[in-house]
Amino acid sequence: MRPALVLAFTLLPCLHAQAASTDACVPAPDVDVVDIHALQEKAAAGDVCASLTVARFSDSQQQYMNSRYYYLLAAKQGDLSSDQRLLELYRTTSENIVQQAIYEEWLVAAAERGMVEAQLELGSYLLAWKESGQDRIGAMFWFETAAKQGNLQAQYLLSEQYRSDMVENVDLGIASGDETAMHYAHDDTKSASWLCKAALGGLPRAQSALAEAYSFGRGPIPLDQDQRRLWLEKAAANGETDAIAQLDDSTEPWYTRAENWGKRQLITDEASCPDVVLAVER
Repeated sequence: MRPALVLAFTLLPCLHAQAASTDACVPAPDVDVVDIHALQEKAAAGDVCASLTVARFSDSQQQYMNSRYYYLLAAKQGDLSSDQRLLELYRTTSENIVQQAIYEEWLVAAAERGMVEAQLELGSYLLAWKESGQDRIGAMFWFETAAKQGNLQAQYLLSEQYRSDMVENVDLGIASGDETAMHYAHDDTKSASWLCKAALGGLPRAQSALAEAYSFGRGPIPLDQDQRRLWLEKAAANGETDAIAQLDDSTEPWYTRAENWGKRQLITDEASCPDVVLAVER
């Protein structure tokens, strides 16, 4: 793993670090070239408001490389508002090797500053671009950090990683008794717990995945066709296309549709998760 992506388990206090106050920094749409040169000098000297002004001006002129530079500068100077725009800019522009390294450094810093979207992005980045078991642990750490703050997508992705068999235990360091590795090892119960939390929170993708788990029975989630139907309906109501397709019986013969309707009328339960899963401590 690159130095910028080393796990920050010992740096968790940084998640609550003091940020510079930028409430008094106001947009300056009428800035001219002369003003910009003066502001750039102030930004280089550490003036966070100047950094923000130059970043916003460059942004308005669609000078995205320049705006990104000054948003990065403002973020390093303690402005948390820059992180959100930086994330948007990085998601829509391609990177060369140098810019990729800068992106990695910023992403780690933003995650450590407590930006939930950056924590989710960092976890996804580690899974997509890194290969070792330690990178997978890093991804799960950041998913878990975001998940505990209520991010539904992070909860779902963490569930998927706990269910994954892609990495051998020896790759994670479990054979050597690494407690962190053991915490993030394959665990169907933890997987079900986070999946249920995301589904109950209203994430359509998780609701559809939970329906699938009930369809076959998986770990602590029992085989239950009624619950499968109920969770598919929730996912479909929230726009999940796969769930909509599974529930669509419009091309079936009339007697099949009638049978499906009759079975649905007999279901009196509500969509739920097993008590044993809800009781899991995360």
